[in-house]
Order: sequence, then C-alpha cells, then structure tokens
Amino acid sequence: MSEIVIDAEGTILGRMAVTVAEHLKDGTDVYVINADKAIVTGDRENVFNKYRKRQELGNRESGPHYPKAPARIVKRTIKGMLPKNKDGRQAFKRLRTYSGNPDGLEADDIEMKTAADLKGRNYVSIQEITAHM
Repeated sequence: MSEIVIDAEGTILGRMAVTVAEHLKDGTDVYVINADKAIVTGDRENVFNKYRKRQELGNRESGPHYPKAPARIVKRTIKGMLPKNKDGRQAFKRLRTYSGNPDGLEADDIEMKTAADLKGRNYVSIQEITAHM
C-alpha cells in the first residue's frame, strides 16, 4: 500500500481537501502535516462568523459536534469530500492529520494552490480561527 505526506502550510483548505480525498479514494494512505497552518479564503470577520455559527449548532447531547482543534477541523473538512458510503468510511480510516510535524515526516511534492497564489485576497489560517473560537 502506498502513502503520501502533504504539507498543509499555506495551502487553501478546500482545494487541499479535494486533492487529499482523491488520493484516499484511490487507496493511498495520506498524512497531512502542519494542518493548523492551512488557510481559508475570505474576509476575516465573515470566516470567523461562519466557524462560530458551526460551533454553536445543536447541543451537547445530540450534536452536531464541530471540532475545535485545528487538525480535527481539517480532518472533518476532508471527510466532507468523501463519499457517504462504505468506500468513504474505508478511505477516511487511511487519513491522519497533525498540527505541526510530530513524526518528522517529509512532505511529498504535490502541486496545490497556496497563499502566495492569492495576490491581494484576504485569508485566515486555521490556527487563527481556532484561537478566535
């Protein structure tokens, strides 16, 4: 079984999630490092409000339960890109997300849009979002 390591630092969360989901559906084990440094595009206040509303949904007993940890937010975003069936559940088991790089993993060279490609657009890191929550 093959594996791939993706460095999320400076990558756009949604675009990275699609790429990761494609690799997971192909049967590849995926490790996402520096998940807390992924970015979400948009106006700061709008992004903060969107994630705050997600956090306030439901109640403690019945959910939905939205994560507060950066690596868990990235993992949940990727889960939303997977099929909602047995194949999607099997693919999700092959995903590991980390804040930072705890195992000293070396990232593979995969082409993705980053903050450098945004040229003047607003963005917020996942780390800032969780600190604001």
